[in-house]
Amino acid sequence: MSPRLAYREVVTLLLGPALRHVSDTTALIWVQTEHAATVQILGCSAPTFEVQGHHFALVTVTGLTPDTVTEYEVRVDGLQVWPLPDSRFPRSIIRTRGPESKHRLRAIFGSCRYPKTDDDKVDSKLGLDALDSYADRMAVQPVDDWPDALILLGDQLYADELTPETRRRVAGRRTRRNTQAQRPPDEVVSFAEYERLYRHSWGDPEIRWLMSTVPTAMIFDDHDIRDDWNTSESWRTEVNAKPWWRDRIQAGLASYWVYQHLGNLSPAELADNEDYERLLSTDGDTWPFLRDLADRADYEVDSNKGVRFSYRWDLGT
Repeated sequence: MSPRLAYREVVTLLLGPALRHVSDTTALIWVQTEHAATVQILGCSAPTFEVQGHHFALVTVTGLTPDTVTEYEVRVDGLQVWPLPDSRFPRSIIRTRGPESKHRLRAIFGSCRYPKTDDDKVDSKLGLDALDSYADRMAVQPVDDWPDALILLGDQLYADELTPETRRRVAGRRTRRNTQAQRPPDEVVSFAEYERLYRHSWGDPEIRWLMSTVPTAMIFDDHDIRDDWNTSESWRTEVNAKPWWRDRIQAGLASYWVYQHLGNLSPAELADNEDYERLLSTDGDTWPFLRDLADRADYEVDSNKGVRFSYRWDLGT
């Protein structure tokens, strides 16, 4: 067996690493792994937590030096799983901020990203993926020319406008399980279906590398849940009458919290976040906790009792 084949048999990194909040001395790196494990980066580690058989970790990297560039690897249970052995991109880095860079700020913005579909007709209509193209250009530039932040302003997913292949898979799943009447054949509903969307959207080589090396902030918009989400009381009344909506809003909000929101927070904010502490202290599957968190976020408008999704990054002066 060749070394490359042996390496791929034991790879357990399904998605990421995604470099999220970065300060002058710390960085948060998010990953999704195949199995429960301990994830190690630059001498720091975190155990994974489980959601319906899927495994995630948010590693807080500490001890960094301000205004420096540090290459990093990802290890899962001691085995190096990133960078991938056949990657054509430069090694992933953490570039911290500090006194020398406080006046520098180069950020790129994006929203409404629909992933590649492998359907020539659809892809030709969509045109080139802007983030893919940016990653290719950035890979041959000096590090000093790389952006300080990637800010994704919503609609990271289209949960209600699926690619042709995903729509066929979802419709087939409904038919096989005899749930066609209860769940829409052309929209995702469950956490597992959201998980597939995130892996598809964030899984291509260009996006994985870009998110591994540029601090990425993100927020959701309506299509991460459903078009025109919560635009009016009448909209909520109508959609809440659908027999599958409760499953959908729980999966959409819970997956957003896991995939997007947690990485927006600083290590200090995570340490003070009671919901995150409860997540980490939960043994086994955390879905019951996340389902309740999603219900609280959907129903409660009191900021002292609900779930806060806003955040702040201080970049430059």
